[in-house]
Amino acid sequence: DGDAVMMMSERVVRCHGVPDVVVNCAGQGQWRFLHEMTPDQVRGCMRVPLLASALVSGAFLPRMRARGAGSIVVIQSPISRAAIPGATAYVTARYALRGLCEGLERELEGLEVLVQ
Repeated sequence: DGDAVMMMSERVVRCHGVPDVVVNCAGQGQWRFLHEMTPDQVRGCMRVPLLASALVSGAFLPRMRARGAGSIVVIQSPISRAAIPGATAYVTARYALRGLCEGLERELEGLEVLVQ
């Protein structure tokens, strides 16, 4: 929920200041063959790790950019480097997280805001 994430980020900044590090570690896995999954299960595999990381990172990035420093850490899985049968939806979400990290790295080039 994007609104809840924005409210959480504002509360964190109000209570503790702009964080030096934001760690994204959300995940949900359905270790099943894709054709055995419902659309809601597939959406859950995508929504939790990918959208949570994108929304949480996006909520704090403007303040980190303004400060000129910070780190975004995305906890990855070794599965983001090699697909395995029976985990296609999960692997797809992990590949997408790699894309999110690479995109953020490019967007933040020249700043002291790191993506790891």
